[in-house]
Amino acid sequence: GTDKIEFADTNDENIGAIDYDHGLNKMVFRTNDTNQVAVDSSGNVGIGETSPSTKLHVKTGDVGTLPSLQADADDVLIENSTAGITLMGATNGGGMLAFGDTDDADVGSIFYYHVNNSMAFKTAGTERMKIDSSGHLLPSANNSYDLGSTSAVWRNIYTSDLNMSN
Repeated sequence: GTDKIEFADTNDENIGAIDYDHGLNKMVFRTNDTNQVAVDSSGNVGIGETSPSTKLHVKTGDVGTLPSLQADADDVLIENSTAGITLMGATNGGGMLAFGDTDDADVGSIFYYHVNNSMAFKTAGTERMKIDSSGHLLPSANNSYDLGSTSAVWRNIYTSDLNMSN
């Protein structure tokens, strides 16, 4: 069964509640008679999601499309005079910020490798470039990528030495 603590006022008998489902071992918090937060038996927390699939699963209303996404990145807000997010992994592991869609959860990412202290960038499912522990920006495949294009060129390149193969 389900145990409930319900909150009401004179206009509505069930506007808010805390429900515990013994069959699913899941707790759901409701406001305005709508499920808002769920905690499942694995400790996964869903905000806007009643069946969270990860430790923190946040689901908002409209998914949106570009360019509206560029001006609407407010689904999660961390506010402080100095704010940050730390991804902490083992010394032989790493940390990843992944960008996915409904077909591929990891189509783009920024990955930090603790083993060699490098950072890699992935687009369209493929690692494209890396910053190594010395600060060098390197392509992830030899002789495969361009810097700029015929329609998007770099204005100036400042260098103390220029080595070219052609």
